Amino acid sequence: MDPCVLDSKPNWIQVVLQKPLYIITGALLIFGALFLNEANFRASEVLSAAADWQTLCKLGICMACGIYSILLYDYGRLKNLGVPAIGMTMFCLWAFLCALKSVNVSYSLTCCTVLFCMFVFADCVSRRFGQRAFVLTSLVVLYLFLLCCWIASLVMPGLNAFDPLIDSVADSKRFAGLSHPNGTAAIAAATIGLTFVASNSGYLKWKWGAPLVIFAFGTLYLTGSRTWLFASLLVTAYATMRHFGLLTKLTVGSLCVVLGAALCLFLLSTWNASSADKALAGISRSGNSEEIYSLTGRSDLWAFVIKKIGSSPIFGYGYGCQRFVIGDEHYWPTRHAHNVLLNATLGTGLIGGALLAGVFLCQFFRMFVDRTDFPDTILLLILAGGFSENPLFNPLPGALTLLFFVSLFWRENQAKVE
Repeated sequence: MDPCVLDSKPNWIQVVLQKPLYIITGALLIFGALFLNEANFRASEVLSAAADWQTLCKLGICMACGIYSILLYDYGRLKNLGVPAIGMTMFCLWAFLCALKSVNVSYSLTCCTVLFCMFVFADCVSRRFGQRAFVLTSLVVLYLFLLCCWIASLVMPGLNAFDPLIDSVADSKRFAGLSHPNGTAAIAAATIGLTFVASNSGYLKWKWGAPLVIFAFGTLYLTGSRTWLFASLLVTAYATMRHFGLLTKLTVGSLCVVLGAALCLFLLSTWNASSADKALAGISRSGNSEEIYSLTGRSDLWAFVIKKIGSSPIFGYGYGCQRFVIGDEHYWPTRHAHNVLLNATLGTGLIGGALLAGVFLCQFFRMFVDRTDFPDTILLLILAGGFSENPLFNPLPGALTLLFFVSLFWRENQAKVE
């Protein structure tokens, strides 16, 4: 026997992180990133940057994800990264540079660090787990989150239901649970999307997937989020057109055409200014049609954000610091710009916004030349939800940020497996 073999000893990292230990550790970190980073167990403090126990817990999860990735990352595969992953790497590095010019340097640098930890973790854990195991693990965690939202709504009915600084009185009737109603809606939409991915990929039988989708849609409806309801319907239509048979496609398509034509005829026959206002007031939460015309105040917020971007177009105001800019000068002190591209541009300037737009465009183009369920579904959710919300790049990365990062590596990792 070769003496080199006898004398060789495994690296201590390999010894400590052998199966199944690193699998268990990875599963716990996925739970932390998808569940704990989304949950809120205290009263909402929109502009506070104080490090309370919950913030420290979420920071610890992100840092643990980074350490896990440093120990287990395959650095040899850096030369095989796809264009979307390279673009997002450039975005993260640019965010670090912008942080040095931010309105709160230490806060922005911390946000950039945890973002990069989650970015590297997304590639590492999805490869270590395998794509099937990652999808199913994520799906279990997301459904557990929705289930716990229902439990929390019964045990602590006032938790996250109403924030007087940013919500109207009508928002207090929306279902919330462990997050703001819009946050719970985003998780429900992601759950619906992942269920379609798992079922259509053969990871989950449809007899189990169908009732889970119904449960998630019911939860989503009660949150009152029109944005995420539209995103979920878009994902459902995509899954139907992509995987179901010709008869189902023709049936669904014909039904949509008939309903659309009937709706158009009805509107044309009854249209006048007063009836339009009444109709829009009927679907608004406040009973005022102006809520719909202004996209619940977002149009005014977007005009303000565009003006602020013009004041600092190169470096922005620092990644994660958008809340301070909006809160200090705008009458609606939201945490973000209610648009994923505007929010990124406000924090990292026009260069950061262009890098993110490039990543979106690349993923959108690949959706037509290399159709793959997981990245396509996540992209549709982000684009549809990101029009009037900010599903990505919160100061502490949440569930959709991790899923989006995983989707950027998905095709390259799939090709490697095949």
